[in-house]
Amino acid sequence: DLSNVTNLNFVKSLEVLYVSSDSTARRTSKFEDVFPGSYGTSYDQLSMLNGQFLHQNDFQGQNMQIAIFDAGFKNANNLDVFSSLINNNQILGTWDFVAHESSVYEDHSHGTSVLSFMAAEQEGEMIGTAPKADYWLFRTEDGSMENLIEEYNWLIAAELADSLGVDVINSSLGYTEFDLPEQNHTY
Repeated sequence: DLSNVTNLNFVKSLEVLYVSSDSTARRTSKFEDVFPGSYGTSYDQLSMLNGQFLHQNDFQGQNMQIAIFDAGFKNANNLDVFSSLINNNQILGTWDFVAHESSVYEDHSHGTSVLSFMAAEQEGEMIGTAPKADYWLFRTEDGSMENLIEEYNWLIAAELADSLGVDVINSSLGYTEFDLPEQNHTY
């Protein structure tokens, strides 16, 4: 109820820009007209970026290599939403820069979530922005700590990605505060 919002002491004013009793139905209908099929839980994310327009014009990441730097991709190799990614050999390689091994599927799940936004492809459940791209999955982050070595892991992964011909690096990592305060960065 908008009256509850206007009664808050920190709200100066309120301006209603649009009201519709069936905005969800109209939004879904418009989206489905542009690109048939169901995006499931990825609907809002994809339509916010106008990804349905790209998909309609057959831009789904084909001929692109994307490297994802994260804290791990727990169970990504076993989830149905990534079946086409696995079956079509779209994961070109993996490397764990923290443990110095090739397996990235037993650690943190944040990378799995990030991968799903781009690579998921399961009609009616979730379709990512670039389900036809090829992926490199790199674990550069140790989710249990914050140390400067993680910045070096990131740098080495970036150098490797560049040497592999990667087109895009996705990294939802940032470093300002560490376990040892004397290593902290300032803005």
